[in-house]
Amino acid sequence: MKARFIIAALLAAGSVNFASAATLTSSTALCAATGAGNGTAVTTSATGYLQAGFTPTCSANTHLAAMEDAVQVGVCASSKKGKNYFGGNTNGASPNVSSACPSTGCVAKAATVAGCS
Repeated sequence: MKARFIIAALLAAGSVNFASAATLTSSTALCAATGAGNGTAVTTSATGYLQAGFTPTCSANTHLAAMEDAVQVGVCASSKKGKNYFGGNTNGASPNVSSACPSTGCVAKAATVAGCS
């Protein structure tokens, strides 16, 4: 049974698109508001906060960026049809309105470990 699990895990890992994988050591766009589906896969780094990689599922109009350091992960998100940027982090800063978007709609914004830049 253990051998089957290991083989299944290796096969699953082999089907991941590593060309689009990223660590979050600098602000990284995970969702680009270009269509619904999988965003940029996130991998772990030796000096980062995350302990497991993941692939976000993105909505069609969603911008999402993230950044990590050794003690926290920060995110910045918006909708290209929305009016506000939302930022937060894993160090006690729950998602809140960070700033207003231009009247023409939100565009991608960089993340810091504290939330939105």
